[in-house]
Amino acid sequence: KGKGKGKGGGGRFNALKKFAPEQKVWVGGLTDDLVEGWKKLEEHFDTIAKTKWVEILKNKTACVVYATAEEATSAIAALNGTVLGTATLQCDVWTQSERVEAAGPFTNAKKELVAKVKNFQKSSPESKQTWYSFCESQPIGKYDPSLYDEITLQSFLQSVGVA
Repeated sequence: KGKGKGKGGGGRFNALKKFAPEQKVWVGGLTDDLVEGWKKLEEHFDTIAKTKWVEILKNKTACVVYATAEEATSAIAALNGTVLGTATLQCDVWTQSERVEAAGPFTNAKKELVAKVKNFQKSSPESKQTWYSFCESQPIGKYDPSLYDEITLQSFLQSVGVA
């Protein structure tokens, strides 16, 4: 309720699907005040061009839709790194498909990396939170390690000292 222009609820994701990916801007770095009030985000992005749709998503991210790919590209260039309220906005191209699928082939090496991440998560509540925080900083924003490519998984494991 109150998460995007128009009607909220079950039809929200269908609204996003009707727009081409190149019209969409992925927005990260939202703070609680923006998660509750999409209107502020809309006003900020309207300074570039009139938005077609603004929707707050999971993991303190949002999708902003413009009429054209050129407007979306202009918004990314102009608004990435800008401050809105207490948030420093991260703006990028919309690359996530509507249905998230595993990144890259599921090789034996990837299976081992996924198992290492899962074992790391299970080692302590703090470790699990470390993985969650990492996921929330990624464009995918999902907690399932199988959705990430091998390089991303290796990078995470190295950052936490698991080889």
